[in-house]
Amino acid sequence: MSKASTAERQKNLSGYADHFKILQEVSNLVAAEAPPENIIRTVLDHLTGTLGYQAAQVYRLSPSGRDLWLYLESGTGTKPVTSGLDIFSIGEDNIVSQASRDKKPVYVPDITHGPFSYFPPQDAEVAVASEIAIPLQCASQSLGVLRVQSHQVNGFSQETIDFLTSLAGLMSGAIRSAQTIRQLRDNLEEIRILYNLRREKDQPRPVHQAQPAE
Repeated sequence: MSKASTAERQKNLSGYADHFKILQEVSNLVAAEAPPENIIRTVLDHLTGTLGYQAAQVYRLSPSGRDLWLYLESGTGTKPVTSGLDIFSIGEDNIVSQASRDKKPVYVPDITHGPFSYFPPQDAEVAVASEIAIPLQCASQSLGVLRVQSHQVNGFSQETIDFLTSLAGLMSGAIRSAQTIRQLRDNLEEIRILYNLRREKDQPRPVHQAQPAE
């Protein structure tokens, strides 16, 4: 085996080890019911710090379901021109909206070619060369999109795409669980208010007897 092949194999093994550690850490956070914001921040920091990607962003689906809002980001990325600074409509022709609509990963191995091609600004610290967008979803419910950008062409192997998809699944579960808990709390509060109103209504009112005249 050549030195180049050995070095490549060691690099791959190191990458797999990093992936495993990150998945384990995020899984523990989800199991501990950490706030979704903390979980997402941990993921983004690992993507740009531990794994060295240029940028990572999470977009959340708006309450109306028509837009994707930038929720958290890490690193220095390049954003294509859109109708809003940090907001994409579901109907827009870009990688983030496409991933949300199709509910499957969209990978652009070279951003200068393909349906979502665009040229990075000349003043970018490191030009983005490839990017991937992976939908955040629980069952059939769309929640948002994870977008990761690399300064290398063909910067995402199939193993990396599988890893990012697993991370997206963990984040989706955390977001959905938090939404469910919040909805249950809101429902309980509504029931408590209705119960108190009913209780007040059913309580007999005090009868005021007229005082006898002296």
